[in-house]
Amino acid sequence: NETSRMWYYLKREHIALKNGGDPNEQTLFHGSKTNSYKVIIQEGLDHRVANLGGSIGAGIYFGQESTISESYVPYNNNMFQHPNLMFLNPMYPNHRGKKRSHQPYNHPPPPATRQMLMCRVVLGSCVPGQGGLRRPPQKNDGELHDSVSGPGMFVVFENSQSYPEYLIHF
Repeated sequence: NETSRMWYYLKREHIALKNGGDPNEQTLFHGSKTNSYKVIIQEGLDHRVANLGGSIGAGIYFGQESTISESYVPYNNNMFQHPNLMFLNPMYPNHRGKKRSHQPYNHPPPPATRQMLMCRVVLGSCVPGQGGLRRPPQKNDGELHDSVSGPGMFVVFENSQSYPEYLIHF
């Protein structure tokens, strides 16, 4: 989306100017519900739909590593309807009451069933976050920081601070 990209680059320049020329731009990951990606790609990420109970604030969350964002990505239910796959769970007994064995099976791997975004994110001045934040905390001079962080995560509170660059299928 060209409009979202334009707003992102304008915001990046603004944050760089107020932070001594360093926008603190990073490539980060964002996981969401499968049916959300079409809207996100067309309109950009939207902090208005953020979870108000987020652990480091109510904004747009990004993972520093893909494994962090992966935990927020559900499996597509179509995976379990794939005709060439048989899933065995050894914890369920068979018809004779015995546990099923861990038998390997020679089937093709499931098709890509999950998605995640790789995004450009301008973090600017980033400080530790906390639950209940609806915007970044204030600096000593009264100006706001640009983002907050937690273990392996970052949160921005303005839509134009991120730009979804790639949709990853896995």
